[in-house]
Amino acid sequence: MGDPRTFEEAVARFQEFLCRHGMYANLIWITPEDLFLTRSRRYYIRLSESEANEAQAREVFVSKIDTDAGVEFKVVGFAREDLCCGLVKRAGAGVKFSVPTEQSRVEGVGVRSELRWRVLRLKYRDDQEMRVRLFEE
Repeated sequence: MGDPRTFEEAVARFQEFLCRHGMYANLIWITPEDLFLTRSRRYYIRLSESEANEAQAREVFVSKIDTDAGVEFKVVGFAREDLCCGLVKRAGAGVKFSVPTEQSRVEGVGVRSELRWRVLRLKYRDDQEMRVRLFEE
């Protein structure tokens, strides 16, 4: 079985991969802008932009597959029953799937309120350099 050629096929294989690792939750697509990290290893995840983020993930996937570049489907965080996933551009060709180890797993706080998100943006604006690294290979 080769690499998936469509986003839908890749997502289906990612969900199978997650099930094999005991993760059966709802997939929420996020970008670095949907994540706030704190110095206490706590993080907040904006849960309100999933459709737009899924469309963006689909575009990244298609652009990478069309050029035979690499892409990684990655669980970035957890927020109750949601698995917050990102699509990561990576060196090399092919499709890769990854989940954090149990030791590195940190439960996030899902945020649906735009007002609360704006308050968090002000509060944690100086601590966000690391969030982009979560989306890197």
